[in-house]
Amino acid sequence: MKSFRFPLDRVLDWRRTELDMEEARLKRMYAGLAAIDLARAELESARDEASHALLARATVDGAELQLLSGYRDAVKLQCVRLDQKRRESEQEAAAHQQKLLAVRQRVRLLENLKERRLAEWQAETERQIATDAPPRNGPFRAPPKLCIERNG
Repeated sequence: MKSFRFPLDRVLDWRRTELDMEEARLKRMYAGLAAIDLARAELESARDEASHALLARATVDGAELQLLSGYRDAVKLQCVRLDQKRRESEQEAAAHQQKLLAVRQRVRLLENLKERRLAEWQAETERQIATDAPPRNGPFRAPPKLCIERNG
C-alpha cells in the first residue's frame, strides 16, 4: 500500500511561509502605529509639563511666556505631522490587511484541497482493503486442496 503524498505540499509550505512573513510585517506596522502614538503622547506631556513648570513660578516675564508660546506652537506642528504620518501608516496597514486576507485565503484553499485528497486516498485505501480481505460472513475456510492421483 503506498502512502499518501500531496503533490502541492511544497506550494503549501511556501504559502504558509508567505503568510508568516506577511503577518510579521503587519505586526511591525502596528508597532509603528503604537510608536507614533507614544511619540505624540510624550510630546504633549512635555508641553504640558513645561507649561505647568513655567506657570507655577512666582514671577514670569514676557520673554519666557513668548518662549513657551513658541514651544507650544512647535509641539502643535510636530503633533500635526505625527497625525499625518499616523493616517498614512493606518492606510498602509489597512491595505496590507487586505493582502494578508488574500494570502490566508490561498493557504486555506490549499489546506482544504489537501484534506479532500487525503479523505479520497483514505476511502480508496479502505476500499482496496475491503476487496482484498477475506469475506467476513462466516468462518474462514482454506481453499480446497487438490488431490492428484498418480498411477503407476
